[in-house]
Amino acid sequence: MTRLFGMMSHMGTDRSKSTVGAPGPSSEYVGFPVLKRKKGLRVHRVHGSDRKSGAPHSPWFFSSGPGRFNLKAPRGTLNCAEKAECAVREALGKTLMGAAGTLDLPRSAVAGWHLSEMEAPELKLANFTDPKAGIFGVVPGDMAAPKKNYKKTRAWAETIADAGHDGIINVSRFAGPSKCIFMFGEAGQQTRGSVLNTTNLEDYIRSQMRWVVLHDTPHSSSLTIV
Repeated sequence: MTRLFGMMSHMGTDRSKSTVGAPGPSSEYVGFPVLKRKKGLRVHRVHGSDRKSGAPHSPWFFSSGPGRFNLKAPRGTLNCAEKAECAVREALGKTLMGAAGTLDLPRSAVAGWHLSEMEAPELKLANFTDPKAGIFGVVPGDMAAPKKNYKKTRAWAETIADAGHDGIINVSRFAGPSKCIFMFGEAGQQTRGSVLNTTNLEDYIRSQMRWVVLHDTPHSSSLTIV
């Protein structure tokens, strides 16, 4: 019993730690389980707009800045989602947490943001949600978990890209079990597919996420001190 308890205690300690370590050489991940998506896959992304004109920026922007699976310049990564609400939850993160009923949210939190549906090209994605991904050292929940920095996950992205994959598909941190697609490409704005439609994020939330109540931030002139 003492030995068994010791083993269980050791297992519990290991389970409390992240499994995300440094990846091996890219050649080891050529055979990583993949999910193939034909051209025409519809994906969703929340993106900003021009501050002066208010015109939405193109959603096809591949970032090489800080980000979970962003490649280093001159390459970059586009983070999008299979479902529209997943894209919204990923963009707003903790802002949409902590309400048992309706959630009050100031309009300023979504002002200037848009939600686009895009048609993606043919993709061969490293499937982090595949049961066989564990053989390669990947636990999807740990890969999506919060990090002090993204040094290790970005190293994984570089390795997966060098192995010849077009991107990564993994569970969403804020909208699981929905999935996010991290598409690889050249850094900056690219034309990888068409934009099918774009809507104001505020309009989408009002029509599709009715448990979120958007309101104007009170101005000091409207406050009454009693």
